[in-house]
Amino acid sequence: MERPYAQIYSVKERIPQGGAANGSAVSNPYFNPSQHTTNEQIFIDSHFLSNLEPIALKSFTNTATPTYSPIEQIINNMLRTDTQ
Repeated sequence: MERPYAQIYSVKERIPQGGAANGSAVSNPYFNPSQHTTNEQIFIDSHFLSNLEPIALKSFTNTATPTYSPIEQIINNMLRTDTQ
């Protein structure tokens, strides 16, 4: 089940270099058959979570779980050489 909301934070204190990283939450294409857009995420080292203050929740509008192919079909597709 997808998370129905995102927590929005305000940064109370500076997070030092190396205390955070960002990147896309890229889905494996075999498990993302509808090609849903991925989200940019920021990862904060647990030592610096106290530097954040939660300020709002943003509700998502489309939280339906996509339909997945049977695992045998997924494995077969992953092993196919004509799709890579």
